[in-house]
Amino acid sequence: QDRRWRFISFDPQKQEDLLPREEKKRYRIVALPDELRLWYMPDFDDSNWSSGKAPIGKGSWKHRMIGSATVKYNSQWGDGEFLLMRTTFQVNSLDYQAYRISVLARQGFHVYLNGHKIHTYIWWKDEPHYRAIPLEAQHIKHLKKGENVLAVYANAEYDRRTQAAFATIDLAIEGISKEGLDYVNSQAYIDRQMHKVCTPREAKIIRGASNGGYHYLGSAKMLGQIGEAFAKAMLEMEKQ
Repeated sequence: QDRRWRFISFDPQKQEDLLPREEKKRYRIVALPDELRLWYMPDFDDSNWSSGKAPIGKGSWKHRMIGSATVKYNSQWGDGEFLLMRTTFQVNSLDYQAYRISVLARQGFHVYLNGHKIHTYIWWKDEPHYRAIPLEAQHIKHLKKGENVLAVYANAEYDRRTQAAFATIDLAIEGISKEGLDYVNSQAYIDRQMHKVCTPREAKIIRGASNGGYHYLGSAKMLGQIGEAFAKAMLEMEKQ
């Protein structure tokens, strides 16, 4: 949480890379200014970029079900729609049971470790919380003892009513010991992460407020009807 990032924002350079502000899914790969072409490489010179702590953001990202829960950020994103951010971190040991990315992001993103792309997310997230993304062996192999460089490509979104831009991005790589795996999969850990973006009371409301995520989380009303329809169809097929 004390790590400092270097970052710079920019707008698309070509007409074909522009999107109407009403478009919700905004992740896309756009042409970069020439001076940013190799921005993710470890030896890239980012000394002229802005510097600050994450989360980096702008505008207001409010929770869909709790209007007062708004993500707070430590550094200003800038005027551009897209953001490039870089940081270095030290690794003293590689003796961990598992590794994962912990990310807070509204829109899609690329993640690079020591110049290698290790993850891409192309969609968006309505609810603000830190997500855990497990890393596989082909990604972990790029992590090394000593200094490592983490780089992220992200983009903002626009309020459909006011056209105001808003965005938030924060990211870290976590090494998890065998003993720690039980904790990070526990409700206590989930609560701790939720409390970074909303109050304990709001976190409780979120868990019981709605089944709006039925197509991901499962709704008894929906799945019950689906199951009944499948059972009736199977009975009819057996008769034939």
